[in-house]
Amino acid sequence: MDPANQGLLLTYIAQALVGVVQVGIFAYFHRIYRQDYLRYWTWSFAALCVYQLAAGCAVYMVSVDRDNLGVRLLWSWLSQVASYLQVALLIAGSLSVGGGAGIGRRSLARVLAAAILFGTAVSLAYAFSADGADARLFLRVGLRFAISGAAFIATAVLLARRRALIPGLGLRFVMASFAAYGLMLLQESGFFALQFHHGKNIPGVEFLGLFDLVAQSCIGFGLIIWLAEDERRRADRATLDTERLRSFDATTGLPNRNHALRQIDADLGNGGSEYPLAILAIDFPELEGMAKWLGFPEVEGIALQVAQRLQDRTERVGRRLARVHAHRFMLSVPQRNDNASLIGLVQNLREDLLKPYVANASPLSIAVAIGIAVSPGDGCEAATLLQHAEAAAQGASHGLAFYSAKRDAIARHRMEFSAQVRAAFETGEFVPYFQPIVRSGSRDVVSFEVLARWNHRDRGLLLPADFLSSVEECGLLPAMDMHMLYEACAWAAPHSEAPGAPTISVNVSSHTFEQESYRDLVRETLASTGLNPHRLQIEITESTALADTVHTRNTLNALRADGVRVALDDFGVGFSSLAQLRNLPVDSLKIDRSFVQAALHDRKTAAIAESIALLARKLGLEVVAEGVENCSEADHFEKLGVTHLQGFMFSAAISGARASELVGRGLAKIAGHAEQYGIDFDIGCPSANREVGR
Repeated sequence: MDPANQGLLLTYIAQALVGVVQVGIFAYFHRIYRQDYLRYWTWSFAALCVYQLAAGCAVYMVSVDRDNLGVRLLWSWLSQVASYLQVALLIAGSLSVGGGAGIGRRSLARVLAAAILFGTAVSLAYAFSADGADARLFLRVGLRFAISGAAFIATAVLLARRRALIPGLGLRFVMASFAAYGLMLLQESGFFALQFHHGKNIPGVEFLGLFDLVAQSCIGFGLIIWLAEDERRRADRATLDTERLRSFDATTGLPNRNHALRQIDADLGNGGSEYPLAILAIDFPELEGMAKWLGFPEVEGIALQVAQRLQDRTERVGRRLARVHAHRFMLSVPQRNDNASLIGLVQNLREDLLKPYVANASPLSIAVAIGIAVSPGDGCEAATLLQHAEAAAQGASHGLAFYSAKRDAIARHRMEFSAQVRAAFETGEFVPYFQPIVRSGSRDVVSFEVLARWNHRDRGLLLPADFLSSVEECGLLPAMDMHMLYEACAWAAPHSEAPGAPTISVNVSSHTFEQESYRDLVRETLASTGLNPHRLQIEITESTALADTVHTRNTLNALRADGVRVALDDFGVGFSSLAQLRNLPVDSLKIDRSFVQAALHDRKTAAIAESIALLARKLGLEVVAEGVENCSEADHFEKLGVTHLQGFMFSAAISGARASELVGRGLAKIAGHAEQYGIDFDIGCPSANREVGR
């Protein structure tokens, strides 16, 4: 191999090694950034490596095996195709730098196919001509230099047009390296054109590859700088985005709770006390539940509409707007006038917010409540003011309320009580007590009414009058009903198959009975405790039974079909008619204690009680007289034909253990013999000790 070809071969090998390093750099950064231009440039420099290796092999074949035309032609074809693919991929990558329009996959496939065809045509031109050596050299080398040089210069121009989008030294270094490399290739193309024109070799042309090697190295170093700068910019953007997420709501762009509190504290600390500062908590409580059926994106869309309306209303300087919760916004307003002007502003704001919103392409109206806290009377710190405004919003029965310390204390007490009730459920502090119901005449115990007691850890045993209304206010009455049902069934199950076993009668509130799943809950309780359904009686009040007659009839019929008995409690104090009573599927009536205790002293009440007993007997229903406290009352109602009696004359409500002991003794007659059973009650006890509630 002559020295010239040997130097050219070494140059190709060195360029290929540098190209491999560049391919590794581009592939690494493409794996990190996933940018199209990095993928194209990786392929471009990989094609350049293939060209240099194939060209080196062609030079080697010319030196050692000149007569093997087929192999030489194969290496020449591969080098030409790779060189033009490199140019096509370089331009494709450059078009997508800095957010450029880029090139589609179909268009890229066409360009690459054209490059392959062009490289093939150049390889075959003068391939079999003995006199075409100079022409072949010009087409395969000089023309490639010209086209590649023009491509690198065009790429430099494209990068120059994008330099405003991609600041930093790296892009400019790459741009200058591309331009210098392109000019160098054009210069080399000119040398080969002169050599072809004059028909003789120009000394030193074979060493021009060293300049190519330097230019490629500069391009690689520039790309490393560029991508390192880009990584730093990405990190800076991520930091800014993180800081923004910490301080602003992603959907509305408004300050979040923490950022808003810092702003308001700054207002209060920088001379903000010149005017009182009113904090408005604007609450949309329905939004939280709407996410289940509208979907989160739609709810966030509504929140964005709310924010836009609030921003339209609060453009004036001195007001701060923030989103402090998923369904709550905050507005701070310097109160320069009296409360009347503030109320007028809030009412106008509320009217605007009550207008329908768009959700799923349909109008949707949403309730809004606004709570107001004013410094310094309601607090001197932003967190306190916002907390008080939110408390006022939660208690705004008419959609607008100022903060009240007294009302807030009541709300806190209610929350604390609710927490105590939930804890009492978990620790088993709510227990059933059992008041016997006896059969008229024989006075045998045939049933127990289950009454709730709270075995409070600090206050002792509490009656329903002490806690039931508060439980209802906290929305825990259905939980209480089902808890007592389960406890009562669990107590009665071991006794349910014994001879003469009593039934248990469990009260249910309207809140629980109106649930569509109530019948299923009763069935699940019976199944889990093992109680025979015929030993269970459900008591509903007259008002509950008549609230929704269709639902009542369906539920009662379903319960009775399962074997559960039904009693109509407190009968006579409601507004039932005979026609309604005829249609209600019940097994017994319970005459309210107010009739029982007045029947001996009031002629009209006695007539009503007698009519109820007669009506029940005609309808085939059992009748229970509640609240019987002495023998006179018991004798009177037995004469009226009531089938069962209940009251303090026979027993107060007793614990489950004592009730089990009574059942174990065979449910003997207990009228006048309560002492031998350890049952504590006073015949004719004062009304203050009577059973109240459940």
